[in-house]
Amino acid sequence: MGFSGQLCALCEVRPSTAGDGEDAWPRWLLKRFRGTGPFTLYENDTPVMKRDGVTPRRSEGFPGVKLPACDVCNPTLNRRFEEPAKPIIRRVFDVGAMLELSAEDANVLAEWFVKTWLLLAHPAARHGEPRMIQKPLNLDLVIDDLYGWMIDGSPPPDTVSMWLMRQDVHDADNGELVTLQTPLPSISADGRLIKFQSIWLGLDVLEATLVYHPHWPIELPLEGEGRVARLWPRDENEPLDLAALPPVHTREMSWLSGIRVVLPPDTFGVVSLPPLSPDTRLYELPEPILGVMGESQK
Repeated sequence: MGFSGQLCALCEVRPSTAGDGEDAWPRWLLKRFRGTGPFTLYENDTPVMKRDGVTPRRSEGFPGVKLPACDVCNPTLNRRFEEPAKPIIRRVFDVGAMLELSAEDANVLAEWFVKTWLLLAHPAARHGEPRMIQKPLNLDLVIDDLYGWMIDGSPPPDTVSMWLMRQDVHDADNGELVTLQTPLPSISADGRLIKFQSIWLGLDVLEATLVYHPHWPIELPLEGEGRVARLWPRDENEPLDLAALPPVHTREMSWLSGIRVVLPPDTFGVVSLPPLSPDTRLYELPEPILGVMGESQK
């Protein structure tokens, strides 16, 4: 997995170290899950099969993810995120996330999750199991820097949101579940196409979803019901009660893409838009939206 000759994925200025680069899944976390397998890879709740089409693909180790990083950015990530988060995350997993975190610890946890999920979805990331992340972020269709904050001391960007929920480990009857789909459109505005994008991954007893949605708020019913917790943006003075989160099945919440919204010039980021939610009907939104179309109609 050498990255010789590549630029650092974070600063995009200095060359990456010639070795293994940065671990998106930190080594201390990989060690925690070592020997706890076998792990089965799922795609949309269905096991990924071997070439025989019958046998599920399993791995004894938790697959690693690496990306090019220079000898300045790499230790910066370790100091800012890994060292503070390590004891907190270990404590969370030791008790099955059945604890309440102080505001200070919750802030550390939130920044670690945002950082890690963004690294996992970086286009330059190399996955030990390539199908773990099928669609990396398309950075050509974002309007801001999603990675510079990690190395300059800034907080995560306010153009992303992140939610945390406890996994329901039991099988559920499809007839008893209602999937709440929240639209994530692509925005045509001022000569640019901006794509709202999501990353959803499970880690031990928790699942976290991160969404890039600049200048358009999102309201999730499950958050209002206290069934998922918002990690970012968050009130930095509020504790985080993970023990209060009830189990939620993955299929209860999803994101709906494939719609393009056209906005008038000089309105994106200026005019307030009604929050996106499962009840949002993009075709029925009032001004300033000029038009809504399927992605295939570009």
